[in-house]
Amino acid sequence: MKGPGVARLLLLIPLAFALSCSVEKPVAPKWETSVAVPLIDKTFTVRELVEDEEDLFFDQDSVLNFSVEKSLDTYYVGERLKISALEKIVSADMGNFRVDSPDTVSVHVTFGEIYPPSQSIPPGQSVVVPAFEFQTDVKAAAPFSAFQYVKLSGGWLELTVVNDLPVPLGSPPQAPLSAKIWGGSPSGEPLLVAEFPEAIPPGSRRNLEVDVSGLLIPGRLYIQITGGSEGSRGQAVPIDPQHGFAVSVYLRDLAVEEAVARIPEQEIRTHASFPIKDTLAVQEAVIKRGAVAVDFENALPLGVRLSYEMPNFQRDGKPLRGEFQLSPRTKRREWIDLAGVRITAQPGSRPGEQELDFDWLFSTLGTGSAMVPLRASDSLHARLKLEEIVLSEITGEVGGIRVGIDPIVRRIDVPDQVDSLEFERVTLELALEHTLEFPARAHIVIEGSRDDGRTAEIALDPTLNPAPPDGPRTDRFIIDQDYPGFKQWISMLPTSVLVRGSVEVGAPGWVGTVSEQDWLRGSVTISAPVAVRIPEQTTRGKVDSLKSKAEDREEALDFVKGVRLVAEVENRLLFGGSVVLKFAHDSSLVYEQPEVTVGPIGIDPARKTNGQIQPARRTIEIALGEAQLNFFRSDPVYSGVEVYFPGTGDQPAELRASDYLRVRAYLETRVLVHERKDGD
Repeated sequence: MKGPGVARLLLLIPLAFALSCSVEKPVAPKWETSVAVPLIDKTFTVRELVEDEEDLFFDQDSVLNFSVEKSLDTYYVGERLKISALEKIVSADMGNFRVDSPDTVSVHVTFGEIYPPSQSIPPGQSVVVPAFEFQTDVKAAAPFSAFQYVKLSGGWLELTVVNDLPVPLGSPPQAPLSAKIWGGSPSGEPLLVAEFPEAIPPGSRRNLEVDVSGLLIPGRLYIQITGGSEGSRGQAVPIDPQHGFAVSVYLRDLAVEEAVARIPEQEIRTHASFPIKDTLAVQEAVIKRGAVAVDFENALPLGVRLSYEMPNFQRDGKPLRGEFQLSPRTKRREWIDLAGVRITAQPGSRPGEQELDFDWLFSTLGTGSAMVPLRASDSLHARLKLEEIVLSEITGEVGGIRVGIDPIVRRIDVPDQVDSLEFERVTLELALEHTLEFPARAHIVIEGSRDDGRTAEIALDPTLNPAPPDGPRTDRFIIDQDYPGFKQWISMLPTSVLVRGSVEVGAPGWVGTVSEQDWLRGSVTISAPVAVRIPEQTTRGKVDSLKSKAEDREEALDFVKGVRLVAEVENRLLFGGSVVLKFAHDSSLVYEQPEVTVGPIGIDPARKTNGQIQPARRTIEIALGEAQLNFFRSDPVYSGVEVYFPGTGDQPAELRASDYLRVRAYLETRVLVHERKDGD
């Protein structure tokens, strides 16, 4: 800021005292009296000097101050409300899956096979059957239609014998009824041996359950029955060699580790949780932008329907749900858009301890009549990546949202006569206004620099109080020359100020609400009373002319009994000097060849007592001779004021709005007044 005011203040304070005088035509006197003829009356105030200076003002005590205020930009929280990207790998192994229980398979054994003598007895003839033992040939059951083989981790085999013979089957403990079962081939060790603990009476049936966990069951079974019978116990019974008994096999409740089978629909449930590692604990938040990227890999030979539910994410008051379809043995990426979704999380959790839950249901599609190979280790893989979530609003505990203050440079235009300004008491005020409902910690660096390359900086770390819900709050921080680094900073009188820093929002245990529309702005104000050092100088004011007519002055002076020139100086400036009054009939000769000179008149500095300014006053009286009187009788009369200041040296002088320098000069005459008669 450069303006004419300070230059005038420093160079022209002792100048520019214009002349103003007026003489009213004398009224005919009736007695001897005093008459004053004004020559000079000029008051020049300090306020007039600085009224056009942008960075100069008068405080409430009317002291001239230098003040520069530079505003920071308004910074919105904006998209600084974030939950960092999270990633989770979810694997859903097929595990022990189910296959449909196969149809019952069975074999039939005739009486003739286990008791050969019956083959020679006519059908229907009754005979006594003695006790006997038997062993059937190995019989092949019909193939299972549900699988080619299954490797079981669990399940049961139900063995059922229906006895249509006239004699009991089984003679424990010597010859109990037992079944040997081979899988795939009748050679080698049997797959299992099942033994009935009791005899099976004629015309009845018995079931036996066998645990088949750990067995590999082929698609076809081979069965051999051994045992004995007590016969008819001496009673004649009707014989038919084609009658016999049936042995059936049924598999149920199979938990399968591996199979080539017809696979029915399966359901696999899994849960994933994402820990929020950011320094915030969400009670409720609204997502402005974000998504979950899901990379699926279906290693199963089955189509899969994936249903998900995200209980912490709600849309229209309901948990976020969705469904995807995957073909067998494929990879696929899906996106779950979270824009507009509201997050609700468990209250009471501290920052860094919260988790966001994802629940998944993998439903495999059935194969129908087709058989496919499947293993328990076959799996579904889902790589869940929670992209960075930007929130528009959050309620909860915030521990580390950082609002950066971009570096901002403000130019300080100091007055031209900068060397004549001295700061006595300097303060810097940092004002930060915000709408954040959280405490905050600011780190502000204020760097000053001059055009010659010199720099200095000061750092402030103020704590901001939370704003009320209904409006912004302003926190002010004032530092003075006792603050570390400030004296060096201000003594450099920077011409440019750079402000940078950041504000970290939140405090442990403090719960509040913050939105993207919350803002922070501020200003830096440097202010100081101004003291002026005046150099030694002589300056000349504007030449002015008397406004009274010569004939009026001559008439007044014709009746004088004595004339003297009176000069009065009143000074409220805290520095002194001297004044010389000069008069001439030619305006160009006022200062160079004056015809009348008055002075020099000494100017004492005003005194400051208990904060009050006491002006200094000086009056001189000079008797005028006939030649000088004749000078003032004729027109024109021009006047000038020449002011000399010896300078204030190293002692600066304070300026106030009420300070002024006034110079008055007039001719004081003693006039003999009498009535006019006969036109005199």
